[in-house]
Amino acid sequence: MNISSKQEDIDIDNLIGVVVRQTTCSTEEAEKMLQQKQFDVMSTIKSLLNINEKKKDKKIESINQEIYRQIRTEIEIRKDL
Repeated sequence: MNISSKQEDIDIDNLIGVVVRQTTCSTEEAEKMLQQKQFDVMSTIKSLLNINEKKKDKKIESINQEIYRQIRTEIEIRKDL
């Protein structure tokens, strides 16, 4: 049980080190952000650097759906003009 606790501490220290090296935050701030993000390093770094996740485009089910989507988009754009 002691060994796994030490291993978890080492892993957390490594994660904090990665965040500190990739950003300009302190170790305390990095640890706090990692805890908030459930120790997800990529999510933490993106949040600290203010990088927004890209929205995935919806998959086109059929040609007709795509045609009507484009028509609706065009109408909305012209309506704003």
